[in-house]
Formats: sequence, structure tokens, C-alpha cells
Amino acid sequence: MKRLVIGDRRVFEFDADYCRSADDFRRMYPTLYPSKFEIALLPHYDECWLDYEREAPAFGGEVSKLVDEIEAFAAKGYLLPIDTLVIHTSDTVERDKMYDALKDWYKVIRAR
Repeated sequence: MKRLVIGDRRVFEFDADYCRSADDFRRMYPTLYPSKFEIALLPHYDECWLDYEREAPAFGGEVSKLVDEIEAFAAKGYLLPIDTLVIHTSDTVERDKMYDALKDWYKVIRAR
């Protein structure tokens, strides 16, 4: 299984590629910005973990912005080559907001 984790600090026990910033993730998928980039072969992941952290400095705000972007692009027909998005947080309010934003376009799992 090929996994990607978007989060600034945590390291998980499973094998994964890590994006330590939302901008690193955006650079991986330039075709989400079709007016700026030519279509290219995009990396496929079985799972992409969205690691929402509240501690200072809070990375959660960056993850929330990224989820908003992913939702907006999906609504326009631009889907990422990711099979499942995993929302990893103990903040149930933010988890549910992210879940609701993505569930119409992606398989989404809520994790702690």
C-alpha cells in the first residue's frame, strides 16, 4: 500500500511519503492549477492521511485550507489520484467538517 501523510511533525509506524507543508502537497499535484501548469503524470496513493494538529504552532489551519482547496477543485471535476483520504485528528468538530467537505468525491475515513 502506498501512503502519503500531510503533517508537519508526526511520524507514523507505517511506511509513507511525507509532505511537511501544504505547499509541498500543492507542488505534487500541479494540475490542480490547470491555468498555470500542463497536465503531467501525477503520483497515485492508496491513502493520503490529513494530519490535523491543534498544538502550537498549529498545522491544522493549513490542513483545513488544503481540504477547502481539494473540495473546490473536486467540485470543478479535478480529482486527485488518491483512493482514500484519512482524516487523523482527535478534534471531532474539525474532523467532521473535513469529512463532510470531501465525502461526495472521495472515500474518506475518520481516524484518531
